[in-house]
This record gives sequence, structure tokens and C-alpha cells, in this order.
Amino acid sequence: MHGNFGRIWNSWLLWIGCCLLFLVIQEASAQPKIVLVTGASKGIGLETVKLLAEDSARYEVHGTFRQGPPPAINNVTMHQVDLSDEKAISEFLTQFDNDVGRPVSVLVNNAGMAVYGPLEILDPNDIAYQIRVNLIAPLLLMRHFIPAMREHLEGCIINVSSVAGMVGPPFMDVYAASKFGLEGASAALYGYVGKLSDQAKIRCHLIQPGFTKTGFKDGCKLNKPAVDSLITLWGGFEKVLTRGLDNGQDPRDVALKIKAVIEDESGELPLRIQTNETDTQTYRGRGCDITGKSLVAPKDPYQYYRCND
Repeated sequence: MHGNFGRIWNSWLLWIGCCLLFLVIQEASAQPKIVLVTGASKGIGLETVKLLAEDSARYEVHGTFRQGPPPAINNVTMHQVDLSDEKAISEFLTQFDNDVGRPVSVLVNNAGMAVYGPLEILDPNDIAYQIRVNLIAPLLLMRHFIPAMREHLEGCIINVSSVAGMVGPPFMDVYAASKFGLEGASAALYGYVGKLSDQAKIRCHLIQPGFTKTGFKDGCKLNKPAVDSLITLWGGFEKVLTRGLDNGQDPRDVALKIKAVIEDESGELPLRIQTNETDTQTYRGRGCDITGKSLVAPKDPYQYYRCND
């Protein structure tokens, strides 16, 4: 008699536990996903937070800005942080986690800047600043958020790179170095971050815009060559840069591409994703690996390190 009662009681407890677990899962799935977009005060970042905030039932959108009053955007919470300062990043992440109280589901590393000119005349401080903003900051943010993504079995990391992450145009020495570095880190993550667990759905992709009308030139630092033999080449560079940034792609189009990557459920997206067909065809014609397939480990990441005895 007591044995039957115990089995019935255990069955009831199991049923109640399953119901509670179901309710917890349902509540979690009903909550909007936490999205963090860096460099959200203008350009691609601004258009991305505005676009995602239009679907406030699906996304709780947060953005970062460096200085000045942030733009007021409905359903977007803005956070001030200097991404060139490792201590400031650490303090921001601690405060962000405390304030938000839930894990980030989508991280868009968009913030960036550029120092252009011949490497031999660039200020070492400018070189270090660009590497910190364009490369070190994204690495630190990914390092912080990936463990929580793994624990909660989902996450999407989008690193906004550039077609300068596939080629090294003259006078973009340090900018290209920062983007090549971001692409290498993303390729490594793409090769394993979501593949070592049958349950975790974590993705890492690169968005590669070309010239985009973002006001990016306003934040660029141009260093004109002092060597006469480079003046003509520099003049061509300035013309191409000005024409490209003034007549480039609408940042809203890039934001739409970012949103499409976030919402993709096919599991078939490549590492590299260009934002317009012109860039895709141009760099394919130059022999560039536009998908990034040659950069990443096999589908089974263990094959990458498997050696014959």
C-alpha cells in the first residue's frame, strides 16, 4: 500500500516539475531577446537599433555610444562607454549585466574608426587607438558574452567588418590590419563556438559593407604623405574615399542585412556576408574568398587537429 502511494506521489511530483519547467521555458521564450549593438549613435549602428526596435515584442534593444548626447530612439536603451578603454569596458559590462538581468542573445560589434595614411608617418597612439576600438573591444565583448550564450543554448554574434578585411588598400594599413584581425577571430569562432554541443545554437558571422553613407569620414583621421612620390596616389585615394562615402550604400540596407542574419534559422549562412552585389562580384573577380570557407575549420572541428599516428 505504502509502495503504491510512494509511486503515485513521485509521479505527481514529476508531473508538477515538468509543468513548472514548461512554464519557465514558455516565459523565457516569450521574453524579447536582449540585443547589444556597439557604435549605435550613427550610421549602420543607429539604423540597426532603429530597425530592431520596431519589433519591441521580439527584441529588447541596447546600444552604445562614446560621447555627446545619444540619439533618442523609441524602445532603445543607450549606454555610454569608451571602447578604447579596457577598464571602461569592464565597468560597462558589469553595470550592463546588473541592469539588464538577462543574457545577451545578439551581439553586434559595429563600432569602428579609421586612421588613414602611410604607416611610416602614423602616430603610434593613433595606431593603438584604432586597434583597441576595432579589434580589442570586440574580442573583449565576445569573451564576456559567449559563456552566457552557451549556458542558455543560443546566441548570435555579428561582427561588422569591411571589404578591407579581405584586401589591403593603400593607405589603409592599420584599418585593414584591424579588420583582418577581426575576420581571423571570427573565422576561429565560426569553426567551433556552436559546434561542440548538440544543443547550443551559437553563431558568429561577418558583415562586410563596402562604402556606406554613414558620415564615417567625419571620424576618420587622414595623414597626408610627406613623400612626393606618394602624393599622386594619395590624391586618388582621397577622391575614391570621398566619392565612395558620399555616394555609398544606404546604412539602412546594411541594417536590413544584419537583421536577416539575426533571424536566419537555416544554419547554412557562411562566415562572410557582403551587403551588396557589386562588392560581391568585385571581390570575387579579384579572387577573394567571399564566403570565408577557406578560413574556417571543417564542420567537425576535431578534424582540424586530428593527426595521423
